Amino acid sequence: MNFTPSKKLLDLSNDYGSKLSNKRLIGIFLTALILFLPRLVNYNIFVSILAFFAIVPFWIYYFNWKSAESKKIKEIHEAEYEISRIIIEIDKIDKLKNSGLMSGEDYLQKKDEYQRMYDKYKGFIE
Repeated sequence: MNFTPSKKLLDLSNDYGSKLSNKRLIGIFLTALILFLPRLVNYNIFVSILAFFAIVPFWIYYFNWKSAESKKIKEIHEAEYEISRIIIEIDKIDKLKNSGLMSGEDYLQKKDEYQRMYDKYKGFIE
């Protein structure tokens, strides 16, 4: 059994960087707007408050998006780790079977158990 990182994980990783940089640029622009807009209108406090409340929803969205993407990537990494662990276990029981240290019935039972776990995690990644 060969295992390579899933296309979904690679797509998320590539997408993550581009979305993050776009949101950073928007955040920098809006923060600069908050800092310099009051100077343009003679330090009107009302405009400063208005600009502040205009940027708060963006930052809330940005941090929620970032944590959701991180959680997805973390779950995929965990599933890939479990798959690699299962592959190692399957190789171990294959070696035990070939060396005669494991009976055929135990081998089939363990192999079936690990195959179900492998299919479950593989389905999660795809």
